Amino acid sequence: MLRSKVGYSMNEDSFTSGVMTAKNAIIGSSSKIGFLYTSCVSNVKEVVKGVRSVTDIPLIGCTSSCLLYTSPSPRD
Repeated sequence: MLRSKVGYSMNEDSFTSGVMTAKNAIIGSSSKIGFLYTSCVSNVKEVVKGVRSVTDIPLIGCTSSCLLYTSPSPRD
């Protein structure tokens, strides 16, 4: 059976944010892998260091860096 947990933090300090996110996500679980999504404004290396200070499970993830185009296309 697939089970999942979510952890998050709005702390502005990148390391602390990683610690809080990991702690919230792994409470009462025996996680095998972590999916980490973080803001591109955060210091990603520090976020990962924070997560690693709590757990050493394998991580997969990305940042929030993207572009959404909401105006009509030039052909319209």
